[in-house]
Amino acid sequence: DREEINLKDFVESVSGSMRKLVGDKGLYLNTSGPSLNVETYPEKLHIVLKNLLTNSFKYTSSGGITISWDKVKHAHETGFFISVEDTGKGIEQENVSRVFERFYKDQKSTGQGLGLAIVKELTEVMGGKIEVASLAGKGSKFTVTF
Repeated sequence: DREEINLKDFVESVSGSMRKLVGDKGLYLNTSGPSLNVETYPEKLHIVLKNLLTNSFKYTSSGGITISWDKVKHAHETGFFISVEDTGKGIEQENVSRVFERFYKDQKSTGQGLGLAIVKELTEVMGGKIEVASLAGKGSKFTVTF
């Protein structure tokens, strides 16, 4: 069910559950955004954010992760976005378009190749879209917009 939530409190809660794990790996976890009430599907959004955070954590060995959010600032659109950006290994350009395919995974991945496919499907079910910007060796930024 759709509910009104405070996005800042929501992101802080989800990221807070990973803060110790991230810190134990020697990474930072920064959050940045305004107190903002939005209407969304909290259970689905929790899965989306947790998957993006888990991927960033898995592929980042130095530096860290920054989660940011705000209102969409386009004149013809209303809504909000959440970005998860890391200083991890990044994605080779030829593979960026494939990361949302079911069972596609990095050669060194121990996962099933489903996390980002699930993120994309849930985002679309919620009426949103997901975008990725990545540079190999520099990190990745995933943004979900609703």
